[in-house]
Amino acid sequence: LRTLERAERIEEDVAGIVRGAEVESDAVSGLVRVTCVEAMSSEYLVHHLPDLYARHPDLEVDLIDTDANLNIARHEADLAIRGSRPMRGDFIVRKLAVIGLAVYESARVDVGTCRDWVAYNDDLMQLPEMRWLESHMEGGRIRLRNSGMRTLCGAIASGIGRGILPCFIGDSHGELRRSPPGD
Repeated sequence: LRTLERAERIEEDVAGIVRGAEVESDAVSGLVRVTCVEAMSSEYLVHHLPDLYARHPDLEVDLIDTDANLNIARHEADLAIRGSRPMRGDFIVRKLAVIGLAVYESARVDVGTCRDWVAYNDDLMQLPEMRWLESHMEGGRIRLRNSGMRTLCGAIASGIGRGILPCFIGDSHGELRRSPPGD
């Protein structure tokens, strides 16, 4: 067990050295494997790739949509865009943005009348927005769980329940509205 733990630390150290050397290079070319959640890649990143390609014509991007934390030390990905800092490992970490979250409901229902919820699957309940939900359900219940942002948006739009979404996604869907104002 100790040998395995030490080997993993050595692997992470070597990967950190390699990443440090790669960061020092001025040329931006070749394949870069980027992992992030599907909603981030489909609703945000793909819309900004043309500008990136214009600045770096020799760059190729492999977008890996997954909620799983891929192992950068094992080259499962080169960059990971996540909602929280990694708990361990030798990584170069930069804050990219602050993403606002809000409670959304279907535009088809009367404002504030829906008490039930849609939420992420149990394996994502450690996220801050899901911890917030646990203490703010106000007598409602979780009617649907799913890890896909498109599925959650569709469920909210159809009136199954309210849900917490990133504002850049929820505000772009005309069949959703923030509910009630201020949440």
